[in-house]
Amino acid sequence: MNFVAVLLLAVCLQVGVKGFSQKVTLSGKSETLIKVFQKIKKQTGYGFFFDESWLQLSAKVTIRVKEVPLRTALDICFKDQPLTYSIVGNTVVVELKQESATETRMEAGRSPLLIDISGKVTDAEGNPLSGASVKLKGTKAGTAADDNGNFSLQVPDKDAVLVVSFVGYETQEIQYDIQAAASAVPVSSAGYTDQRLTAGEGSKINVVLQENAILLQSIIVNVGYGTQRRADVTGAVSSISSKEVSELPLTNFQQALQGRTPGIDVVAAGTTPGSGVTVRIRGRRSFSASNDPLYVIDGIPMTGDMTDFNPNDIETMDVLKDASATAIYGSRGANGVVLITTKRGKIGKPSLSYSMYAGITTPEGNYNVMNGEEYEKYRTEVFRTVGEQPTWAPMELESIALKRSTNWQNLLLDNGFKQQHDLNLLGGTEKTKYSVSAS
Repeated sequence: MNFVAVLLLAVCLQVGVKGFSQKVTLSGKSETLIKVFQKIKKQTGYGFFFDESWLQLSAKVTIRVKEVPLRTALDICFKDQPLTYSIVGNTVVVELKQESATETRMEAGRSPLLIDISGKVTDAEGNPLSGASVKLKGTKAGTAADDNGNFSLQVPDKDAVLVVSFVGYETQEIQYDIQAAASAVPVSSAGYTDQRLTAGEGSKINVVLQENAILLQSIIVNVGYGTQRRADVTGAVSSISSKEVSELPLTNFQQALQGRTPGIDVVAAGTTPGSGVTVRIRGRRSFSASNDPLYVIDGIPMTGDMTDFNPNDIETMDVLKDASATAIYGSRGANGVVLITTKRGKIGKPSLSYSMYAGITTPEGNYNVMNGEEYEKYRTEVFRTVGEQPTWAPMELESIALKRSTNWQNLLLDNGFKQQHDLNLLGGTEKTKYSVSAS
């Protein structure tokens, strides 16, 4: 009996020694710890126990070893890392180092607070940049500067990066941290790295953007029957690209104007399915005449219903909003002009593109109406107040007797399914170019 026990103990010790003396071969450059763990597990069978949030604190590993013990490979991986490890059986347990764990708990104890900041965007001469875009990097939160260049936005009180941009000017990224100091410094702005942006009382930011002469000269916009460089345009012109049009599943290209350009109001013309929209450029100009803008598609003025025009055929849209429209198109452009350039064929091999979207439409809600019993009491009370007896149709009497009540909204309204498929073929030679689309 004693001999059997000694033999089992010797076997266990041999297995344990063999497990800890396993050799591993690793080769990788700038790899994450998770990827290294996977390679070690595949070679040794050892599992890893860790918190994924801890691994986000670790740096990438560059390692090149051949036939080394497991502990040697792990020591290399965890060198200069905020993590440590221990081996329990066939499992490698990853933990935070004591000092790193303390810092992490202190940091996790307070969630970022949202604070209100405001500021002003100007050019190098101090002129306000109306319509300048101010966005919180990495999120969809953002705003636009008003006519005086002022803006306001809610941002976290730490590690916030504002992206400020304007057409024809250098884009700036501004790191804002109210805990660090009452100042904000641009972290990337070509040709303007020495500027410090003041932050009065930790919430006021003054942003000065520099002109990008190359970008300003290269922007081309459609104006009337020709094109001009953006730098030469003196009127109010807004441009929308095909990328902006295709970002949303639109059934009507006029919907792409909504929220994309200042001074344009786009509202639904009705609540029926497939109803169009009403577009107003800088308000109404007449009480009796039409207030619709003039649509010019590839140089041809168009009137009437525009809902049948495929938004995916649009290359660019340029909106003329001021008197420059009437100077070119006369009284027809009094309500503004929307210039549409469709996609054209290009020299080269044929290019076939396909896009589709599908979705489900649901009723937003039902009207709160009376049921059959409530309607009976209501009608009876109405006739009583005038001293008369209510009269009922035979079907109504039958419903009252049976206490029958029908919710007609449930019978009329139901979930709907919508889908759209677009196919476009572009190509051409030096003599002929073609663009064919189907929707």
